[in-house]
Amino acid sequence: MLAAYVTVIVWGSANHEPWRDEVVAMSVARGSPTLWDLWTMMRHEGHPILWYLCLRVGCWLLGSTIALPVLSILCATVSAAVLLRYCPLPWWFKGLFLFTYFPLFQYSVVWRCYGLGMMLVFIYCALYPQRHSRPIALGIVLALLANSTVFAMVTSVAAAMMLAVDRFVDRRSMANPRDFFAGAAIYVAGLAHMIVEILPEPNAYQMELYHHDAATWVRGVLSAVAFPGADAGLFFQIPYLSLWLWLWFATLLATRRFALLAFLLVSLSGFQTIYTLAYTPSAWHFGNVAVVVMGALWLGSPWSLDTPDGTATTWSRTIRWGRRLLLVPLLVASGYQVMGGVLSIADEVRFDYSSSKRLAALLDADPRLDRAIVIGEPELFALSLRYYRENPLFLPQEGAFKDWLLIHTPGGRRRDYDLGELLATARDLRARYQVPVVIVLGWFLDGPEQQIAFPGMFFEQRFTMTSEAREAFRSQTELLGRLRDAIFTNENYDVFVLR
Repeated sequence: MLAAYVTVIVWGSANHEPWRDEVVAMSVARGSPTLWDLWTMMRHEGHPILWYLCLRVGCWLLGSTIALPVLSILCATVSAAVLLRYCPLPWWFKGLFLFTYFPLFQYSVVWRCYGLGMMLVFIYCALYPQRHSRPIALGIVLALLANSTVFAMVTSVAAAMMLAVDRFVDRRSMANPRDFFAGAAIYVAGLAHMIVEILPEPNAYQMELYHHDAATWVRGVLSAVAFPGADAGLFFQIPYLSLWLWLWFATLLATRRFALLAFLLVSLSGFQTIYTLAYTPSAWHFGNVAVVVMGALWLGSPWSLDTPDGTATTWSRTIRWGRRLLLVPLLVASGYQVMGGVLSIADEVRFDYSSSKRLAALLDADPRLDRAIVIGEPELFALSLRYYRENPLFLPQEGAFKDWLLIHTPGGRRRDYDLGELLATARDLRARYQVPVVIVLGWFLDGPEQQIAFPGMFFEQRFTMTSEAREAFRSQTELLGRLRDAIFTNENYDVFVLR
């Protein structure tokens, strides 16, 4: 089963074209001059540093950008191996989970930090039965988990609360108090580091949480606790997901599994709080819900018999079968997610995830463009080229050569630009550096005079094209290709070179 899983994700990765969210992390990791520079960049990136450190080391060891897919596949493979080896659930259910959308595609074939979080959650679950004898190892794992993603940080808090509840209700956990407190100290230090590292400045305009009053905070948190699956239900095709979760919580209360209840409730309500008060979730964020639910099933073993049938009471039988009945919608949702995972792999092979690979091929095919300066407009669209080529990337609205944007910093970026300025910038760069200039134009040259990208988002951009500017642009550039076939992302554009 592990071999089949790894074969599929390697095949998918071999056909994957990375987009900016994947490549920028690598660019930041290997392009930061020092570790201190990398550490300070995390405040603008919105992610903890662990994935970036892994990428920095990986790029140094391999000497190539291939470290990006290698690390993603490695994290997914370790996750699968730990799940298959240590999870007490039936083999067919573990296999079903591995081939759902997130483990099969979004947290493996797409090269982002979320697979790292999944791996650390599963390692925590594998270590949990040894919590009385290995508290330091658990503390290290949870400290690393807190520094992998913001959502994984929530899960680490939930896992720490689970261990704390265990300590107060299970007398065995009173053994080795020195190791217990050492593990707790390691975890608290890791959690504190993560909070200090990524917390943006209060005037960072993308952080909605800074602009809520106390009443909004209270309503948001209470709503998240009452409806922990409010935003994720439609994605997983489970009607009334919050009701299903609360029925599960009730069975945990009835069987006095307070530690597991703390893990589930804190994780899922924490995710929903982020969705409500910080930012609107994207599809890949919901995978954290799937990972936590899988971890809770692992730790709770719903197929296990709590008492022998001969001594079970009517109440215990009711609870036991109630827990099993709750698995029915989960199995249906898993089947739906398997279909999503398989179709995503098939589409990855058939179609372009991003136009980045085709852009690199265009530059490869023309020897005169080997050292060409590349300008993206919108600037974000050309950043994924860095995975394939080392052409200098120029950001016209910042007026600088850079491989990433500080879009989370207010006041430092324009929200509007126009075709005349873009053409003038390209001509100036060619005159100064005596190399070709390639323009990656995501805007439609034949479109309306004013166009908008990322509408309603904190980095919304407007671009203006007058008829005079269009005529000048067409007369002074040569069209290299129209790359507008990517179906997963918005990295579609026309590519021009300045004559």
